Amino acid sequence: DDRAFAISQEEMPADADQLERIRLTRSKLEKWVIEPFFNKVVLGCFVRIGIGTADGRPIYRVAEVVGVKDIGRHYQLGERMTTKRLDLKIGESTKSFQMAFVSNQNFEHSELDKYERVLRDLNLKGKTQRCIDQKVMELKSYKQYEYTDEEVTRLVEDQKKSLVVQRGSLATRRIRM
Repeated sequence: DDRAFAISQEEMPADADQLERIRLTRSKLEKWVIEPFFNKVVLGCFVRIGIGTADGRPIYRVAEVVGVKDIGRHYQLGERMTTKRLDLKIGESTKSFQMAFVSNQNFEHSELDKYERVLRDLNLKGKTQRCIDQKVMELKSYKQYEYTDEEVTRLVEDQKKSLVVQRGSLATRRIRM
């Protein structure tokens, strides 16, 4: 039966390169971090996260976004300041990262291979094709997001707070000089 085959195909683990379809870049995070839907839309997406260096070269890992934390301390993310961090899962471990360490570049094949190897070694299942397709549809749906009056008010207030923090940090830098 063709339908049974189609259903089983959807439930099969997707090829690791399919994760590229639900990869968030630092630029996208910079744009969305102030949006009311941010904490929800990023869940289940993947990022290419910088975890350090070896032999003077940066090391990146494929990581799934499993949560968003507000740490209370501001840090620079592109043009704006934020207090949000991403909880990222690599294998069985979860760690909180500043979004400033997320890469804008595509996953490299070696990084995807390592991700698949970690899942296999830990006997964990990867994302199914259906799961990835659903997340792609969800990401597309937020392009037509309609704001409530409360959300617009909060966005304006958040922008004002962000400007105050940026001015404050500029004043602090001038004092240190």
